[in-house]
Amino acid sequence: MIILTGAIVGWTLTSLPFRQSVVLADVALILVVVFLPKLNFYLSILDWWHTWRDRKSFKIPRIGIFNGYIKREKGEFRCPTGFTSVTPERWQERLELTHKKIKTELIGASRVSRKFNVIINPFGEMYPESDLYQRTTFKAIKKFIQEGGIFVHAGGIPFYYSWDTKANRPNPTSKDLQFYSFKMKTDEELEEDRNIVISPAYLRGGKRTPSLVDTLARQHFLLRTTADDGNGNRVEAFQTEAERRFGDLISVGGTAIIYEFRAVTNETPKFIPFLRCKTKYSENDVFPLAGIPFGRGFLLVAGMNFEISREIDSLIVDSQVEKVCMAIIDLTNGIYQHIL
Repeated sequence: MIILTGAIVGWTLTSLPFRQSVVLADVALILVVVFLPKLNFYLSILDWWHTWRDRKSFKIPRIGIFNGYIKREKGEFRCPTGFTSVTPERWQERLELTHKKIKTELIGASRVSRKFNVIINPFGEMYPESDLYQRTTFKAIKKFIQEGGIFVHAGGIPFYYSWDTKANRPNPTSKDLQFYSFKMKTDEELEEDRNIVISPAYLRGGKRTPSLVDTLARQHFLLRTTADDGNGNRVEAFQTEAERRFGDLISVGGTAIIYEFRAVTNETPKFIPFLRCKTKYSENDVFPLAGIPFGRGFLLVAGMNFEISREIDSLIVDSQVEKVCMAIIDLTNGIYQHIL
């Protein structure tokens, strides 16, 4: 309002005769006096209208699913999967079976925007990143969530590795764990009272081990998760009565058994649980499917192992996919119906 008034005054004084300039300048000042005290009120109306319009778009949500590239297949290496065997095409097929009216599309990471209500990263702990230094893709995802979108992460810790589609290699987004080796000196090597040598060490083969503590998900979304060796913890999921208000996910997929892997813990300050389970390494319930509110949107975290192996049954993985797809529909319905 102040900028508009200044523009009117400046234009009148330079473009119109004196009397007309005075009249329009007075009108501009009246606008300031009348509307400025109620500026917050008008801004709140504008925000309400924007929120209402945004909620309406969730009635038939438009869903983008990362295809593993930034822009196009040519000249890029596709993002590999981390702790998942479920392809983007499989997610698309399952979603369209879950809700026949939704619109799904396989997209490059450069297309992250509020043109979509939901965006899914089906590559587990990997995500395609256009700029490893500026983290352009991650910033776009964070903005997408903040402005009201739902970003779905399927498998382990979100954004644990960024994938360089040009160089064909992963990049840990947290610091490396530092290991040390201890060696006792022999009598011949002993000097003064120092009989132990401590030196930096690495895992066999020089493999790097990124920290679970300072991940992007923890830094930006305050997400805390369980720590697991990667095989997945076979458990029975359940819901409380309050959690079933969004929908009964236990019966979805034909089994309540899941492979919990780096699920959300109650140390996370704020989250909406969709599934919970007991584990052998925690006295408290953990949450293998939960929504983290951020801005006007949500980061939906599926802390489960989706990688089919000798230890992990494909039927249970399929069931997990169905549960996540149904949670997406439940969450979009909750937003549309003003439950959330």
